[in-house]
Amino acid sequence: MLLRSTKLLTAYSNLTHQHHYISRRSVGEESCKKHTKEIEMETGFSISYVSIDDTSKASSLAHLLVDKRLAACVQVIPKITSVYRWEGKVTEDNEMLLMIKSRTSRLKELTDVIVANHPYKICQVVSVAIQHGNPAYLDWVANQVEEKNPS
Repeated sequence: MLLRSTKLLTAYSNLTHQHHYISRRSVGEESCKKHTKEIEMETGFSISYVSIDDTSKASSLAHLLVDKRLAACVQVIPKITSVYRWEGKVTEDNEMLLMIKSRTSRLKELTDVIVANHPYKICQVVSVAIQHGNPAYLDWVANQVEEKNPS
């Protein structure tokens, strides 16, 4: 885990350095400092995306995650089309997308619950960090999903 974190920090540092150099040249030093500071803000919250093919299953999974306090909010976005390769064939399916707001510290547990309760053999669970957000909303998320206790 430490090696992975070190690699991620190195990659992030390189990306930030490149962004900082390009921004300084195109928008000026002061604007660049402000923008870089905003990018580097870490909130401790993430959004996870899960695709699923059935409305009642989507609703059940959303309720389960909120009931277990692993998610503050799950939005069910209807009518997406997924195109992917499965068992050697290109497939196109109608699905819906769950957009799940939670704490980053709870992502492993959240993923485990989704995988255990999802109808797909291999389900999509991908997460991205929230770098910035309405402070009042993020406080609300924090009150809905407790920080994972270190064990």
